[in-house]
Amino acid sequence: MKICWYGGYKENYSRNIILKKALLREGYEIKEFKAPLSETTIELTKKLNQLLKEKDCDIIFIGFPAYRSVIFGKIASKIKNIPLLYDAFISKYNTYVEDKKIIRTEYKKKLQYYKDLLIYSLPNYITLDTYQHIKYFILRYNLNPEKFERILLGTDTDIFYPRENTKKNNKKTIIKFHGIANPLQGIPNIVKAAHILKSEGITDVEFHLLGKGEIYLQIMDYIKKFKLHDIVHIHYTKIPYQQLPEYMKDADIYLGIFGNTLKANMVVPNKVYEALGMGLPLITQQSPAIKEVGIKHKTHAYLVEGANPRALADAILELKGHPSLREKLGKNAYKITKKKFSIESIGKEISSFLNKII
Repeated sequence: MKICWYGGYKENYSRNIILKKALLREGYEIKEFKAPLSETTIELTKKLNQLLKEKDCDIIFIGFPAYRSVIFGKIASKIKNIPLLYDAFISKYNTYVEDKKIIRTEYKKKLQYYKDLLIYSLPNYITLDTYQHIKYFILRYNLNPEKFERILLGTDTDIFYPRENTKKNNKKTIIKFHGIANPLQGIPNIVKAAHILKSEGITDVEFHLLGKGEIYLQIMDYIKKFKLHDIVHIHYTKIPYQQLPEYMKDADIYLGIFGNTLKANMVVPNKVYEALGMGLPLITQQSPAIKEVGIKHKTHAYLVEGANPRALADAILELKGHPSLREKLGKNAYKITKKKFSIESIGKEISSFLNKII
């Protein structure tokens, strides 16, 4: 079976890497028609013409974050009389209006909504990472539920697997986090938890936060104001995807998300799956999405209330004081990854779906 992968998708983004590896391991042939991320009409038309000349395509697939590509993909789908499958991954309206609140005027909010409605109405099928996310799309855009299929995000288990902790200072508990600066992450709540711990005389901990964005600059001001330099360290940079495990492996505790936003309750982010895959003791917020994918409190991860620095501080203290619980969480995290979140597991999910629609 041949999949024609079309449009302005980001080939080095984890979702696309995982899906591509999963499909190849299931025996699918993939032919790529990659346009730039800018998705200009000229480039999309050029790749569309190449796609139309391709023989024996069974389905047209469009990956994240392609958006305008869906319009051109629909043209090819109609001409070739084959299905169009779009891995939407996010709702732009939810991301820019409801979560990041970048779009603020009513006119621009409505414009984004109707652009979304057009794009999400065109594909024959849309894949998303959770049923919670699918429910949002169905209700927000009034779309047919039969259009959707859940394909878990999972993790690239070729890269994220258990590694030896080689930290040199065993007198301190190392707590690590990586992520872009957006409300879903809840980064200020992490720093407030560190402040709580220090104010209670807990100084044998080190927080390492890796990422870039305006919120990190704000956090640096908070760190300066409350004199947290000795326990909170900001690494204002970006590490290549393949090198992330080297940063992650020396953590005694890894942190997920703590934003308690609508989006945070609908999705399970990359870092959660990555930490689980590496068998690291993970603290992240409880959510409908976390429950849906089968991650259980004190079995696979330590789950806390979102946007609650006190709860996060207490969770850190409990894990810090109980190495056996950390070990249990790490082992079970790796087990559930192998069972449900590996490349092979994702491959079986998407292969089962494709066999139904082609």
